[in-house]
Amino acid sequence: GIAASKREWFGKKCRVYLNDNGEPGQLVGEYTIEDTGGRPIRNGSVIDVWLPTEDECFQFGSKCVLIEILE
Repeated sequence: GIAASKREWFGKKCRVYLNDNGEPGQLVGEYTIEDTGGRPIRNGSVIDVWLPTEDECFQFGSKCVLIEILE
């Protein structure tokens, strides 16, 4: 997977987990940050996960997540 996030994370890999009351829940997937996107993404409050079709995007929706940056 590919995602967009803040500039400091560009080129890094991350794991995205559903937010379970402040703790990592179910693993959503592993992504490489390859874009910085718009203002909410650049300030670190949003990560945008790339999906190949519009239908998949609508199906995935918006989720509250926790991010683990892999070094």
